[in-house]
Amino acid sequence: MIVPQGGIDNLFVAGRCASMTHDGQSSARVSGPCFAMGQAAGTAAGLALKDHVAPRAVDVKALQERLQSDGAYLGFGTVGQTVAPV
Repeated sequence: MIVPQGGIDNLFVAGRCASMTHDGQSSARVSGPCFAMGQAAGTAAGLALKDHVAPRAVDVKALQERLQSDGAYLGFGTVGQTVAPV
């Protein structure tokens, strides 16, 4: 959701401009999910810089672990579980 498709490098998209279904957009429009996406995008950008990798190459498990250690609620099963794109 926060890494755009179409070959655009070095960009994360968060908040209301992120791509999602109509139903997903209705829940993401409120501030809480926007804040959570912003935190995830910022943390992912920091990991990309630290690891010298492109945004698409950020280790998802490491990102999830960092977000959890920072107190973010991920709301799904085990760390390392990925969510299939829609």
